[in-house]
Amino acid sequence: MAIIITGGVIQEGDKYLLVQENKPNCRGLWSIPAGHLEKDEVLTDGAIREVREECGLEVELTGIAKIGSIPIPGNCMVNIMFTTRVTGGQLTADGSEIMDTGWFTYEEIAGMRGSLRAPGWTMEILDNVVNGKIGGLELLGVK
Repeated sequence: MAIIITGGVIQEGDKYLLVQENKPNCRGLWSIPAGHLEKDEVLTDGAIREVREECGLEVELTGIAKIGSIPIPGNCMVNIMFTTRVTGGQLTADGSEIMDTGWFTYEEIAGMRGSLRAPGWTMEILDNVVNGKIGGLELLGVK
């Protein structure tokens, strides 16, 4: 069974929210809020839950920013990232999986490549957002 990662781009003006990872395999690296889809969970619900768990914000999904997959030994990882609109909550780092949160401009993030968990993937997602290459949620049967 493929590993599915889902999450959401949170934008405020010209800045994007990143979370600083606290997991042993990526401690200290920054990423867009995202995580594993749980068993029996709907893709869109998983993205909303992951954003809430990682940074405390409630969001609604507004579009599809990027879909991709990569082979991993003995499996495949599928990534689906959404654009979002904040509807509530309070920005916070959970302390266990996430060390910190921060707002960064596109240019700042581009200059952080050595500090990003997945620099190529992160920049592809943000390039799509900046250039308006966003798929409609109706592609997933969501209205």
